[in-house]
Amino acid sequence: CSVAHSNKDATQIGRFGVGFKAVYRISHPQDGVAIYSGQFRFRLYRYYQPEYEPCLVMSVQENPDLVEMAEKGAVFVLPVREPRREEIFALLREQMQRFEPCVLLFLRHLKRIIWHDVEKKQTKTVERETEESFVNRIRCVEAILESENTPTEHWIVVEHELSVPEDLLDKMLLDESINEEERDRLSRHPQTLGFAFALRDGVVRPSREQRIFAFLPTQVNSGLRFIIQAHFRTNLSRESILWDEVWNKWLLEKLAERIGPTFAALKSRGMLDVNSYAVFPPDAEGLCEHVRKIYEHAAEYIRHNPVVPVDGKWLPANKTAWPHSRDIRDAVNSTMLATLLKKEVLWLPGNAEERARSFLIRQCGCEEVKRDRILRSLIALDGDSVRLCLRKLNVSSLRRFYALLYDANPDEDEVEQLRALPIVPVVSGGSGKYEFVCPRQNGFFLVKSSKIREWVGALGLPFVPPGLLQSGKDENRITEKATKFLQLLGGQSVSDVPDLFKKCLCPRYKNSGGKRPFRNRENAEHLRLLFSWWQKDKELPVDLAEELSKTPWLRATDGKYYPPSRLYFGSAYGCPDMEEYCKAADLPLISPTYLQHCGNEVVQLFERIGVASLPRLVKRQEVGWGEIYDFLDQKGCKIPYSTRGRTFFYYTLNGAEKVIKGGNLSVVVSQVLFNSLIRHSPTGDKIQSVECWYFYYTDNWEYFSEAPLKDLLRNNAWLLGSDDRFHRPTELYLATSEVRDALGDQVVYLSEVYGEPETLLSECEGLLRVLGINIEPEVDGVLANLESILGGREVNDERIERIYELLRSKCSDDEELIEQLSAEFAERRLVWARKSRRAVTTKECFIEDESFVFGEQRVYLKQEGWSQPILRFFRDLGVREHARPIDYARALAEIAKQRTVPERRVEQLCRRLDSAIRQDGEERCFSDAIDEWDELKKQPIWPAEQEGKFVFAEPDDIILPDHAEYRDIFKKHLKFWPWSAFTALANALGIKALSKQAEKKVWADGLIKDLPLDVFLMGLYADARKVQLIESFTRQRFAAKCEPCSLQQIRVKVVEWFEIELRVGTCREYKQAEPATVEWDTNGDTVLVVAKYKEDDVPIVLSGIAYALEKKFELTGLGELMQMLLHTSVEKCVQHWKRRGVDLGFAETKASQGVPQQETEETEEVEETEEAQEEEGRAKEEVPVAVRK
Repeated sequence: CSVAHSNKDATQIGRFGVGFKAVYRISHPQDGVAIYSGQFRFRLYRYYQPEYEPCLVMSVQENPDLVEMAEKGAVFVLPVREPRREEIFALLREQMQRFEPCVLLFLRHLKRIIWHDVEKKQTKTVERETEESFVNRIRCVEAILESENTPTEHWIVVEHELSVPEDLLDKMLLDESINEEERDRLSRHPQTLGFAFALRDGVVRPSREQRIFAFLPTQVNSGLRFIIQAHFRTNLSRESILWDEVWNKWLLEKLAERIGPTFAALKSRGMLDVNSYAVFPPDAEGLCEHVRKIYEHAAEYIRHNPVVPVDGKWLPANKTAWPHSRDIRDAVNSTMLATLLKKEVLWLPGNAEERARSFLIRQCGCEEVKRDRILRSLIALDGDSVRLCLRKLNVSSLRRFYALLYDANPDEDEVEQLRALPIVPVVSGGSGKYEFVCPRQNGFFLVKSSKIREWVGALGLPFVPPGLLQSGKDENRITEKATKFLQLLGGQSVSDVPDLFKKCLCPRYKNSGGKRPFRNRENAEHLRLLFSWWQKDKELPVDLAEELSKTPWLRATDGKYYPPSRLYFGSAYGCPDMEEYCKAADLPLISPTYLQHCGNEVVQLFERIGVASLPRLVKRQEVGWGEIYDFLDQKGCKIPYSTRGRTFFYYTLNGAEKVIKGGNLSVVVSQVLFNSLIRHSPTGDKIQSVECWYFYYTDNWEYFSEAPLKDLLRNNAWLLGSDDRFHRPTELYLATSEVRDALGDQVVYLSEVYGEPETLLSECEGLLRVLGINIEPEVDGVLANLESILGGREVNDERIERIYELLRSKCSDDEELIEQLSAEFAERRLVWARKSRRAVTTKECFIEDESFVFGEQRVYLKQEGWSQPILRFFRDLGVREHARPIDYARALAEIAKQRTVPERRVEQLCRRLDSAIRQDGEERCFSDAIDEWDELKKQPIWPAEQEGKFVFAEPDDIILPDHAEYRDIFKKHLKFWPWSAFTALANALGIKALSKQAEKKVWADGLIKDLPLDVFLMGLYADARKVQLIESFTRQRFAAKCEPCSLQQIRVKVVEWFEIELRVGTCREYKQAEPATVEWDTNGDTVLVVAKYKEDDVPIVLSGIAYALEKKFELTGLGELMQMLLHTSVEKCVQHWKRRGVDLGFAETKASQGVPQQETEETEEVEETEEAQEEEGRAKEEVPVAVRK
């Protein structure tokens, strides 16, 4: 015995002995510790003290009971010291009851412990059953721990073997931590590191917080809910770890490195789900400071590697997300989530427990998505992406999504940005199909009544699908929130016909800007609807009648739309001579076609809303000056009743015509005529002020003038311009500050001899309009001036902003003008970048900052400091919030022309392109620029890697490196696609995979033997049953693929050497095969060629055969089975695969294969022998400890 003189090192701690010195202290000093083991009987005498010599070994008196127990295993008798006897017994009994079965996890040679208390007549047994397997050379042990009166525990132990580095041993030798002999032992024996996880239903689950193990548990609590095991150096009692030891620091470092592969092994065995990560705390605060590095490495590995199960896939944690509230998950599915967050991301399973998801969110990059994140992400999308995103939702999901956005509480600016997106589903007409539109450009209505909805549909007006406003069971609150959100976007509720006209039709007619908002047929339908509703009681609400009278919604005979209050009945309505009168008076008559739609009764409705009949004034022979004056006065035209007034008009119609057309015009005459017009222009309705002149007599005082004065004044050059030449009024612009800002020197202005421009505008705007003088800038002139300013040396930012404001005001609700400006701004450099002081097109800028992708190649308008209204104007012109896929391709084309290559930016651009193509498909991504995309795909602008350098090439010259070995061989000759992840982009470009282009030939020589594969495997395994298992496994796989093939049909040639010829295009390389290399013979489809190998190479040969079969026949699991059979018995292997749902049918296979009876009997004898040996081994491994007084 070596008490106080141990010769064990760090490779043996916990593997030999039971910690004898620790229990020796409590033994009686005179009786000593007695050992009964087989034929040996002895006891150790004297107290243990480190400074003493080894204790005396003395004979012991025979005890029949102990001798009988010794036949089953070693018996240690510990006579306890008298002074502490009862205390120690009580402690032992307590510890016996509290003994944790997990103590046996890392004691490989100890399978059972039995406690027997003779005095209390109590017995307790703890047993361990294990099953081993290997995953990528990582040893995995499934352990079942059973103890009386406690639930059975299931654990998975994952162990890694590591060689000790020489520099560490040298350092420990230098520090005198070890001697030369110990150094040699450490360098020979690999170190084992392990992790143990509790299992429930075959899946990792958190246990209680565990202590760190050094084969046995120490008193150091890790703070983790799984066990960390290593050969730590501890104090003498094994209760604490010596953290300052170089050896222990190295172990901690290696444990941190191996935590990632541990989870990869658990994933391969199907033992992980999302709640498995509850083994980690959400943060590192409560952890032992020495294991924090393990915690950090685990979090980093889980962040970037696909070990989180989501919807049948394995993803890195940074590609997962967790909804902050339940309504987010209900409203946003995983597909929509990926679109919103602009990355491939899926929701964590809904059953994720708080501890597990908190760890994934706080430490591993799983994003917790809140409502405002959804809102901001939606606003950041472009219109096409929003449409694509929302089209995937049904009406019920869309209602939940709107309720979610309402709960996000968007501010005014965010509401405006939402209104610029195609976010509202609108049904037009009776088709029932809906399309998503922008609320800012398209009004829409919320109609709950089916009858009103029919009317709205019949009128061709847009309304949201009825399902959005209908509540299902327990969904009233959701519907209410969705409705309020739609109202925020500008949706108007319509409940009856008055609502329909006041909220739907009248605003559309008023905001038409003089253009027809509806077709004539639709306009007639509007009248018919109002008329049918009015016929019920022949009454109109006062507010509706007033609104209808002021709205330009009735058509006149000239094809224009007017308010009813400005219309008159013509001859079709019983008023004769109207057409002749109105020809001279320029008064509008209501169209007679309405009678065809509604009949004569519609006249009463027209009169109710303000359509009038003309007085007797229409008959010329009965009209006098007083009647004309009265009539004009009623119309708001104040004409002085005097000869001077009549004389003025006499000259304007006779003398002025002679002067203007006769060539005798001077600046003075022009001024007199212009001032006279101003002086005698009636006040009131400015538009009517000149038209009223048509009612005056000519010089013979008998007939109305048939030659309108305004035609004379508009169509002749009589006004002086800023270029000192006479122009027609329609050729001149009023030189107000707004017009000068907008047009600059691009146009001719009205000369200031007629007065100050601002004064003229305020006093006689109506006259200026009738004459045709341009008091507002035209768009073409504004654009020409803007282009001229931006092309100059000095640019005034404030002036540019005023021009943009002017254009924005003109674009209000004018879709045709918006389309015109969008085309102009896309082709001409009219967008001003304040910071970089340059002008660009709308194709060269974005709203949001995309500089991390495009750098300074683009302009980012939010960064330029433009106001929100100007930004909305640019959005209307087609400037996107973010880049489109075609923008990324254009940027690559620009980079390819540069001398220096920004590799990081190229990677970002390709990543964006790949993500867009993967999500939406190539056709949808480039639908608006398909021709340009097809052209770019042919150009040498695509990144490739050759000899470690970044180059650009055409897609036909680039190869996808899907075969690592071939890539290393041809890396000097070929151009490879730089990223293995961007396969969607590579496929769209037509880049072909290396494995599909490479051709391989095998040249073999020196045939050693040629035999079937099953016979060859028999020689490797030396066990016919194992080969039968492989045959059964492959037969099932071949049957599932309808391929009639078996191991007997595949032949194996073992040769002295063979050479492999690889060819890709015109490039050829030759490679000499290493020993134990396995390749398919290119001269036969079912022949394997195995280079000469040694006995130690058997695992490599088996791996090569399995890989070749799996790849050729698309099998899975064969490699794992063949490797398992190297280390595991047939029975355990069958049980293992049966638990995984694969019935290898070993017994049936053995009988059906026609195995001779003699061989079967021999096999059974072998099995019986093995079972007997295993039983004997288990008996020896039992260690009962008798505790007696």
